[in-house]
Amino acid sequence: MDEINTLRKKINHIDDQLMALLEERFNYTNHIGKLKQQNNTAIVAKDRETFIFNKIQKYTHSRHIKNIYKFLMDESKKAQRNV
Repeated sequence: MDEINTLRKKINHIDDQLMALLEERFNYTNHIGKLKQQNNTAIVAKDRETFIFNKIQKYTHSRHIKNIYKFLMDESKKAQRNV
């Protein structure tokens, strides 16, 4: 049980970092959304999505990471539409 608790503490630390990075990412997403509105640019950038999904392929857990990024990009697009 001690090993599980130790591993969970490590996961908690990673989660703290991920959440802070996601917060930062959404700050940039919102800024990009404002710029897109000002320039009448489409919210969806397929080439950008393809670029990110291609980068994901190098990871061992790429299938899971891709699912997370699909959701993250959907939420980013929603945020850009609502700035």
